[in-house]
Parts: sequence; C-alpha cells; structure tokens
Amino acid sequence: MKHILTVPGSLTALCILTILIYLPGLNGPFLLDDYSNFLSIQLNELSFDTLLNASVGNDTTNPYRPLSRATLILNNYFSGTAFSFYHKLTNLFIHLLTGITLYIFCRLCFTAVSSSSASPAMQALQNSNSQYSSAICLLIVAIWLVHPLQLSTVLYVVQRMTQLASLFTLLALIVYVHYRLVEKQGGQQKVVRPTISILFFLVLGVLCKENAALIPLYLLAIESLLFRYQTNTIQNRRRL
Repeated sequence: MKHILTVPGSLTALCILTILIYLPGLNGPFLLDDYSNFLSIQLNELSFDTLLNASVGNDTTNPYRPLSRATLILNNYFSGTAFSFYHKLTNLFIHLLTGITLYIFCRLCFTAVSSSSASPAMQALQNSNSQYSSAICLLIVAIWLVHPLQLSTVLYVVQRMTQLASLFTLLALIVYVHYRLVEKQGGQQKVVRPTISILFFLVLGVLCKENAALIPLYLLAIESLLFRYQTNTIQNRRRL
C-alpha cells in the first residue's frame, strides 16, 4: 500500500482510472469537423513528401495546423477510417501524457513559490510540507484528467489539435520555470539553451493550433507572479 501512495504510483492509478472512464467512449463515431479536416485525406504510400503535402493542405483543405493534422493522417494510414477507436485511443494517450506533464509543471511552481518567499519561516514550512504539495499537485492532475469538460477534447478526434497545443505549451512553461529556478539558486545555466527550447515548443505548438501563440504571455504571467523579476545577482553577470 505504501508503494501505491508514492507519486509514480498515484499517477499510474490516476491514468488507469482515466482509461476506465474513457474506455466506453472510444468506440464512438467520428463527428462534424473530423470529416473535413482529416478523414478525407488518405495516403497511398507513407513517405515524408506525401505526409507533408497532405498535412499542409491541398485543393480541398486549408494549409493550417500541419503538425496535428499529420498525426491524424498517420492514424488514417495505420488504422483506417472505418473505425474511430485508434484515433480516440491516441487522443487518450496524449491526454494522459498532458496530465503527467501538468504534474511536473505544478511541482516546479510550488518550488518557485518556496524559493521566492522572503520569509525563512515560510520557506521552512513549505519545505516540511512537500508531501502536501505533491498531494495538491496530484489533485490538480486528477481534476484535469477526469473532469467532464475534457470529454469533447479527448473523444472529438479533431480536438487533438487543442491537446497537442496544450502539451507543447506546458513543456515550454516547464523549461522556463526550471531555468529560472536554476538561475535563481545560483546555477550557471546559459540563457541560449532554454531560449531555443522554449522557441522550439512554441513553434511546435503553433503548428498544432494557434492557441500556443499565447506562450509568451503565460511566461510573463509566471515571471510576474512567481519570480517577480528577481535574479541571482552574482551569477547574473556570467549568464551570457
């Protein structure tokens, strides 16, 4: 029982619960925009050129969100379009992966709050209650995974565009918060690597759905709320 209550065990249990909740809906039909966005696109052969041409658009489709469309077209190629099960199963896997990524992001945010606290007593209290922080993060992930609001995102296949944009957005935020924590704690991490990583996830996110273009605003909000533009002055001179 003790091993089940660890963070990996708890996340595994949440993933299993989520799978059981969504399992009855995986055999549901394709809907609405599924037909115009990807079901009409079939690859005769799988190659980079054919996948690229199908993803960026043709005479009947608009050239937008090519990365997410590419994953949908690959689903078409490997599982066909007669049944939606494997398309929705892929969405469910992305949903679970996003939930795990959300946990990592939340834990980093709790660490940032602890490190930015001006009160030594508050820091000591937060360090001693790290298990409660994990519990709160797990609760956030549980709400994210099983909330009914997510049903359309997972079971409406074309909403994979939103899922992937959310996943890449979280990855960009994780890179930023991790970098700021390392920098603030006196680490000698360079600015170039995290900047390239954030831009990489930004581009991938926008190629999935335009929502990811909000990443710079999210970073600004995180900096304002968690770090308050404070830096490690000793290491700041050597960052570049």
